[in-house]
Amino acid sequence: MRAVGQQLFASITTLVCYYFFGLPLAIYLGFKKGLDLYGFWLGFAIALIFLDIIVGIIVIKSDWSDKSLSLEKTEATIEKSLQITRQNSNFAMSPLLR
Repeated sequence: MRAVGQQLFASITTLVCYYFFGLPLAIYLGFKKGLDLYGFWLGFAIALIFLDIIVGIIVIKSDWSDKSLSLEKTEATIEKSLQITRQNSNFAMSPLLR
């Protein structure tokens, strides 16, 4: 979700799936249906599956073509920061190498 710029949507979806869907379902299955711990795990597992389906649909339907430019910019930024890091580490190590 981070790659397509949908972090906020993913956070809200996670909150809704776990706390507004999974928790009540887990409590219902655990206490009302008498499934105890199995019911709690089952409720949250169903919420997780539901969350994965939603996120999967968003990722599949995302337009990846316009992300290539930002990816190139990101790669250039990473390469530049690596060069600066190498220069700084060479400068810091130079007294030790003498």
